[in-house]
Amino acid sequence: MSDEPPLLLEILSRLPVKTLLRCRSVSKVWRELIDSPDLVKVHLNQSKGTYKVLTFLRCCNSIISSHSLSLNSRPTFVKVEPPFNLTGFLPRDLGSCNGLLCLSWGKFNQELSLWNPSTKKHKLIPTMPIHYPPHTQNNRIVDTLGYDNANDDYKVVRLLQFSGASERDSYDYKVIVYSLKLNVWQNVEQDFPYYLHRDCCYAPVSHSVCVGGAIHWSVIRKDDLDLNHVIVVFDLASQRFRLVPQPDHTPKHTSIDVGTLGGCLCVIGSSVPERESVDIWVMKKYGVKESWEKLLGLSEIGMLPCVRPLVSLKNGKEVLLEVDHEWFLLYDLEKNKVNETAFHRPSIGNPLRLYNLSSYIYQESLV
Repeated sequence: MSDEPPLLLEILSRLPVKTLLRCRSVSKVWRELIDSPDLVKVHLNQSKGTYKVLTFLRCCNSIISSHSLSLNSRPTFVKVEPPFNLTGFLPRDLGSCNGLLCLSWGKFNQELSLWNPSTKKHKLIPTMPIHYPPHTQNNRIVDTLGYDNANDDYKVVRLLQFSGASERDSYDYKVIVYSLKLNVWQNVEQDFPYYLHRDCCYAPVSHSVCVGGAIHWSVIRKDDLDLNHVIVVFDLASQRFRLVPQPDHTPKHTSIDVGTLGGCLCVIGSSVPERESVDIWVMKKYGVKESWEKLLGLSEIGMLPCVRPLVSLKNGKEVLLEVDHEWFLLYDLEKNKVNETAFHRPSIGNPLRLYNLSSYIYQESLV
């Protein structure tokens, strides 16, 4: 690898993944170069800023992907064939990181797989049996994929919450972490005085995202009778929990969810119980409370049970949003309003029903 001309490495790093996979057959030297960790990292850095939208259609057991989604384009979709049988169980998407997606599938979604839609490669993660304590009813599992920068390792964090008939009755939890590098699960012994909640999207649990080498959840303190949301973080390198400061101007009794936009942590706050307004805040400088900026506010299109920002378009002038698990819309940041001519309903010939799609942004990579 080190003997290859820098110009060749530079040229290869700018090629699409599909072209690079074909180039592997040129010679053994090229195959080793394309498979080398150095090219994988350089290619990953070169592809930042060019994204695709991967959408899971639960109404018809299908997965579709946008064509290349640059900052100046809008999405059109094609069907994607996953490396496993979708009959009976459509995978649940658990997040994307550097072109990898983590999926749970099979009965009770206990099977986990890492999948790169660009290279078509996938890896089954060893099954970790889940032992539910007796007399529990509200059992919740959140699996999230993240990248540990310090150890150059991809990890899946599984957060399990057990409780009785009430969310706070007989409360207990467990945290385990899977390391791709070691191919093992490890228990994490850390205090977790919070509980997960059903988010405004009517999902089983709130969303979780990876930013800056850490997993983020929106949770509620166990001892907080006012049910105020906080953002708790699990650092993948130190394997310790901490809190991230929230924007000052999110009103009390606002339902908070977390997301990412352009690599930055964002907060989606909706009014409770009406849910007729949604504000999205972006943390421009990670960990700095003063860097929170309000990106947009939505209130003009009626009740909004769930809004998630996906990606900035047109050089940051528009934001692509997923709304109510049903459609996409574009918000014009310069005019501070919804672009009414740009509603996108992804379709592959099947009519879509309410609460049946979930989308993630990913970039092409060789990871």
